[in-house]
Amino acid sequence: MAAPGSGAKLHAGIRLGTSGMSLFAELKRRNVFRMGGAYLALGWVVTQVTATVAPALAMPEWTLKLVVWLGIIGFPLIVAFAWAYELTPEGIRRESELPPSTDTRDASGRRLDYITIGMIAVALLFFVAHRLLAPAHESAQSATVDAKSGAAHARSIAVLPFINLSGDSAQAYFTDGITEDLITDLARLPGLMVIARNSSFAYKGKQVRPQQIAQELGIRYLLEGSVQRQGGRLRINAQLIDAVGGQHLWADRYSGTMDDVFALQDKVIGEIVAALQLELPDTTGRSETANPAAYDALLQGLERLRQGSETETIAAIDAFERAVALDPDYARAHASLAFAHGKIVNSLWLSATGTGYDRAYEGMQKHLALAMRAPTPLAHAVKAELTLREGGNSEALAEIDEALKLAPNDPYVRITRANILNALGRAVDAETEVRRVLRLEPGFSPAYQRVLAQAQFNQQKYEDALATITEVVNRQSDVNFDFATMVAALGQLGRTAGVREAIAKYNEMTVPAFGDPLTVQEYNWWWYNGDIFTYDDDYRARLVQGLRKAGVPEGAGAELQLADYKQLISRRGGEYTIKGVTEIDLETTQAMLEAGAISVDVRPATDFERNGHIPGSVSLSLPAALSSDSLGEVARPDGAVIFSCHGKYCPYSAYAAAKAVLWGYTRVYRFAGGFPTWQAAGRPVAVGPSNQTADPEVASR
Repeated sequence: MAAPGSGAKLHAGIRLGTSGMSLFAELKRRNVFRMGGAYLALGWVVTQVTATVAPALAMPEWTLKLVVWLGIIGFPLIVAFAWAYELTPEGIRRESELPPSTDTRDASGRRLDYITIGMIAVALLFFVAHRLLAPAHESAQSATVDAKSGAAHARSIAVLPFINLSGDSAQAYFTDGITEDLITDLARLPGLMVIARNSSFAYKGKQVRPQQIAQELGIRYLLEGSVQRQGGRLRINAQLIDAVGGQHLWADRYSGTMDDVFALQDKVIGEIVAALQLELPDTTGRSETANPAAYDALLQGLERLRQGSETETIAAIDAFERAVALDPDYARAHASLAFAHGKIVNSLWLSATGTGYDRAYEGMQKHLALAMRAPTPLAHAVKAELTLREGGNSEALAEIDEALKLAPNDPYVRITRANILNALGRAVDAETEVRRVLRLEPGFSPAYQRVLAQAQFNQQKYEDALATITEVVNRQSDVNFDFATMVAALGQLGRTAGVREAIAKYNEMTVPAFGDPLTVQEYNWWWYNGDIFTYDDDYRARLVQGLRKAGVPEGAGAELQLADYKQLISRRGGEYTIKGVTEIDLETTQAMLEAGAISVDVRPATDFERNGHIPGSVSLSLPAALSSDSLGEVARPDGAVIFSCHGKYCPYSAYAAAKAVLWGYTRVYRFAGGFPTWQAAGRPVAVGPSNQTADPEVASR
């Protein structure tokens, strides 16, 4: 038997069964559906706002997921709340406390309807506004991303190293090569800023959030993926990510054979062009080989070349030679060969000694000519560097601008242009160019700072130049010219602290490598870019002045001015012609020596003594020892005197011969081939100090 009042309690509580009402009707009566609808509308608004605001506020990428999960967890709680409580004009009341009348519940339901409709309206308005104002919104997002070198560019991208899925670590060079080719192709697209390889590859093998990469590199988009090569089959997976917002814009898989490698890369580029609404210029297509084996050899060579050492550079040349053997018309491989030979020319390596320098120089010229039949940006840049070295500064600028048209984001192209601008007397523009490079390559190398230091020094910004070159030597102290620049900056600033140490460091690096100790005179002719015969006169004068102020030894021949040399010396194709000087070959040199001519070798003394010399030659280093007095001690003004150095591309024998003419010597000869040609021909070689000190007549006085 039921207790008294139990029926009323049941009616006021659940009211099911006794009233015959269904669960659906009870949920409706208690406004559970209306409360759930309002909650979902509110959730939609909150989710939309979070998705938009979180990236702009640099919130973690899991923020949106957290909001969604909180909304899901909250839904059953809000349903339970709606079942047990009711919204009334007097506030929130328990459902069991309300009278049976439905007026209160109906009024509460209408309020929930209004809230739901309002939320939906707000969500729709926000959605439409977000779509219509997307470009402005993207710009605002981009402006909030800080990087080492500035805010993110609205159209900027970094290509992360693709993952090698070939199951063979030895195939890493191929995957890296595909990645680098994608970087190169993207760099040719107008309107897109592309982070250079070195900075992108700093993330290889690391798990880093896209937002962090966006901050560190100052970019908006990331391209990442993988490469799988098995036999003749190739598969490339790629995906484009909005690194600021964390959204994937697209992802796709591209499969084919090795014959399709360039077509597959072009498909990836095409997807990016479409996604970022860029223009695909005609220059995007590569002048490539139809021989997959030649392409593979090229990628092997590039992997070796990037290591930077002498051994790896020589190995790279071997790989590039295999590529051109497989495809003699492979312009890209010829350009890489020209670049690799140029590295030897610009080095202090053993492979640049003897006839090695001439072979490297001629190898650079030969392969550059072949590369220019279908020029790549690299070919234009190497030609510009060679033209600069040979004194054609204005022509070099025109050449590098051709490279810039093809690859506006290539750091090597832009840093080469900065070098040329420095030589032309446009240091302000050179500094601007270097700073563009630093933006493209946030993880920049000391080589870029080195050019910046030159530009700052040339502008007489000596404090800045000293700070920059100090950072360079702290990062990489294996370039002797850096210490000369440091000494010159200290001299211009009137400081003595650090000068002696920098000079000592220069000499420690240079003399054992068969160079001369630091003198003022050598920097009348030679700096980072080689012979500065045509370098801006004011800039060169500031360098020399700084060295003098710092107390650097003057060297030999200080009474002669650069203008004096320029009256006599001209250059063409890397070779020198001197007015009043007769060029002679190997056979003529040998005959004249047998007839009593004096041979003066102007190489550094350590090179002369340790690496050998023509028997009977006198050692008079051009910057350190060849003065009017020292030459007068070994040769008569009317006697035959032959000057030589490292080879026909070595300017020192040209300057030495010009010195003799300016001092009044009338029978001056230049053996352009020098000791390397003599040695290569199998002629007798002497080692150690010279065994002849003077013309017999001079010695008899």
